[in-house]
Amino acid sequence: MTTSGSAPEHPHSWRGHDFDFTGVTFDGGDFSRAVFSGTVDFSQAVFSSGMVDFEQTVFDGKVFFTDAEFSGGRVDFTRSESCGRLAGFMKASFSGSYVAFHETVFSRGTADFTAGTFSEGSVYFHRAEFSGGRVLFHLAEFEGGEVDFSGANFYDDRVDFGMAQFTGGTVIFLGAMGSAPARLTELARSPASLPTGLVLPSYWYTTGP
Repeated sequence: MTTSGSAPEHPHSWRGHDFDFTGVTFDGGDFSRAVFSGTVDFSQAVFSSGMVDFEQTVFDGKVFFTDAEFSGGRVDFTRSESCGRLAGFMKASFSGSYVAFHETVFSRGTADFTAGTFSEGSVYFHRAEFSGGRVLFHLAEFEGGEVDFSGANFYDDRVDFGMAQFTGGTVIFLGAMGSAPARLTELARSPASLPTGLVLPSYWYTTGP
């Protein structure tokens, strides 16, 4: 199934309802300024071309992108807000799309990128704010492409890169504010042996045991 349709003009028309986009192939779509307060499921969806717009969308319930494939086109979450119970990107594959989380706010609940794979394309978290909920990159694999957290705000030690693997591509944290997330704290103790392509701000480097 392929869709390039638009969200309803009135943002509240999505509120309080559940939507199932499981397995849908998107070649475009406009969900901008929508408010999702029910359960929305994009599991195994394929974002293969065109522009899919989630700009200023509010996820106030549960949203799933489990096993979704971002393989082409552009997916834009700029200035969206994740304030519900769960935004799940578990095992999602970022393999060619341009995905933007510019100034996205993760303020409540859990944003879960556990076991996600970043192999090609570009994923940007410029000036994203991790301020209240938990954000998990546990077991994520950074194999290629570019993932950029420049200027992101990390608060409350709620972001976890535990057991994440950095084997290729570029992962950038320049200008990030707040303390280094878990796992990156460990890597920052030995800046000379950082994985190739992992770029941390100098003030995250430590000299402890």
